[in-house]
Amino acid sequence: MKILAFETATEWCGAAYIINGECSFIVEERIPRKHGELLPLYFEKLKKESGLKLNELDGIALSIGPGSFTGLRIGLSFAKGLAFSQALPIIPVPTFKNMLHQARKLEKKGYILLHSHGDNVYYQQYETEINEIKLQGSPQAGIWSAIWPKISQQEIIHYGCKKLAPSGSKMIELHPTSKSAGLLAEMNFYKWAEKEPYFLIPEYISPFLPGTKS
Repeated sequence: MKILAFETATEWCGAAYIINGECSFIVEERIPRKHGELLPLYFEKLKKESGLKLNELDGIALSIGPGSFTGLRIGLSFAKGLAFSQALPIIPVPTFKNMLHQARKLEKKGYILLHSHGDNVYYQQYETEINEIKLQGSPQAGIWSAIWPKISQQEIIHYGCKKLAPSGSKMIELHPTSKSAGLLAEMNFYKWAEKEPYFLIPEYISPFLPGTKS
């Protein structure tokens, strides 16, 4: 299976080419507020250096949220344009699953968080079983001061929340990647693939407020 994957849910932006469970090529950087400018260039670089051909792909994957309002829109719009040109399915990958996919070893239960803007964060509880990490319920948005007392004694995987936590707090920071998006998309292709992704939208979770930073 051949999957082209994008990541734009956070300050990180990337493109990866997955072939039969292996990452054949990846270009990824932390580029705050430059996703619209650089994502097309990353794709062209990947296509040129990896030999990727759109008509040979099985699908296009990307983190679907939660995450940056602008970043998610840019990633999905770009993916839709490519998918429509070749009648390819889009495989939306939950951003929190993307992050957890990279964790080496997890406690039985914990929380995963992603900074939104100001003191606002997205969060969700996870639970590990023998060979699977399950997210409990749906991702939520909330204020750090209200969330922290409830979760501070549990394992925390996060991205961008260190500046909100008390000094010395033990948290594991991981950012979502295009590689993980592609690998998860391949593993869950038949469950997640949207064969007609015309009305697919990002999982914003909370309303975007004009004038705020996300």
